[in-house]
Amino acid sequence: MISKELNDYLNERITIDIFKNGIRGEVSDYESLLKKKGATINLYYDDLEKVYLENSTVVKLLEETISGNLTNIELAYICDCLTLAENIEFQNEQVQDIIFKVADPEINGGFKTEKELKSLLANFYA
Repeated sequence: MISKELNDYLNERITIDIFKNGIRGEVSDYESLLKKKGATINLYYDDLEKVYLENSTVVKLLEETISGNLTNIELAYICDCLTLAENIEFQNEQVQDIIFKVADPEINGGFKTEKELKSLLANFYA
């Protein structure tokens, strides 16, 4: 995943379809490796452009997944990459916590169900 493309998608400069097309191969590899016990999962993330994650961008990712525009696997891959990013800033601890809760489904108890995603989303409106 390229940080510029993630920023472009989050800031609505490219469509979700263009963004998803750019990470399709990486997500496919990620999904295959998640099925293998003990496999090392490579994450491909170009961290050259700073990513600023705020409440609205995390809400967007969760809503896109709930609506079916992003798959749980795509969301987990994006969040996994973001946990490794060095050139990233989180608006607050709540945003960072959600990214880490969704990342690495093998460690964090599997992909989030629609109910779990809605619960995470409700935290932003509480």
